[in-house]
Amino acid sequence: MRISCICFTEKGAQTALMIRHALNDASTDIDVWTERKSKTADEEVHVVSKNIHAWMADHFLTDDAIIFVGAAGVAVRLIAPQIQSKTTDPAIVVVDEGGRWAISLLSGHLGRANDLARRTAAGIGAEAIVTTAADLHAAFAVDEFARENNCVIGSMELAKEVSSAVLGGRPVGFYADPLLPVDGTCPEELTCYPPGTEPYTEEGCEDRPVLGITMSLNSQVPYFQSNLSLVPKAVVLGVDCRRGVAAEELERFLFNFLDVSGVSLEAVCKVASVDLKVQEPAIHSFCEKHQLPFETYTASQLIRVPGRFSASSFVEKTIGVDNVCERAAVLGAMDRELPGKLIVEKKAYNGMTAALALVPRLYHWKSSVFQTR
Repeated sequence: MRISCICFTEKGAQTALMIRHALNDASTDIDVWTERKSKTADEEVHVVSKNIHAWMADHFLTDDAIIFVGAAGVAVRLIAPQIQSKTTDPAIVVVDEGGRWAISLLSGHLGRANDLARRTAAGIGAEAIVTTAADLHAAFAVDEFARENNCVIGSMELAKEVSSAVLGGRPVGFYADPLLPVDGTCPEELTCYPPGTEPYTEEGCEDRPVLGITMSLNSQVPYFQSNLSLVPKAVVLGVDCRRGVAAEELERFLFNFLDVSGVSLEAVCKVASVDLKVQEPAIHSFCEKHQLPFETYTASQLIRVPGRFSASSFVEKTIGVDNVCERAAVLGAMDRELPGKLIVEKKAYNGMTAALALVPRLYHWKSSVFQTR
């Protein structure tokens, strides 16, 4: 996690260094900055060399979190021009110079500012100040649930409706696809429906809450009349194609493949193939356009992937492994030595093939783990 800690006085620099010491670990990269040079400005404290507003604009885009050591008013004035959306804004925390309070100011749930404020407070002996309503009432927070489970929120407006209903004691439903079991006990604020429940129709669903959450790999299948879609980014798209295929042709094939498979593009977390395709322009074009990482593996790596796959003697003869897309998808979906689960077998068309594998992941209702966005 990338954090910038900005201070404005000598006393603030001392507190900022305490924060850096408290938060510094293998998963956190934290730098301390000061607006003006002082005796604390050395290898541990960087001096802002540009206009402070320009510095803020840069770091607002690149950092996971920014901690201000100083007055909350200063933080508000500096971040105000940069605020865009709770889905993209970094966590903003304010700590007073004396280190008594750690205030979650912006992006409490999705940005993890609430967690960062608590972690900072625990590290320097301060008190965390968290004002989000769900935290105050210890209620289910859909944006926090989505963040913890790496889900794409289909509509922030509907997410606000869900939060309002939860806090107002109004009924909210919840359904998770059988491929995505959620560990633990359903929160009392929700009515959870079991696997096998039929999708919403205008007839036969009168007993369900009007408002509800559907956690699925397909954002287009609602289980409630007013349906908030949560799509986990948990699917690896295995791809192979003939050399020189047009980018537009490959994209049409992949979109059609995903549509027929009932998997939304939002669920795809990476694209995988054999290393012979590492420079294939059409695959790179698809990945860059849709901001997806592209991983490749050698034939020897692919051939060692356990499981039963659709074999092709032609592919084995030319590449050295009997199947690329299925094996690459499963290998790409491996997590902590657990192999991915092949959920859609190879589909082929005009020299292009694709398959889908699911990352083995435990979904949960609540976690205090503080991780990178």
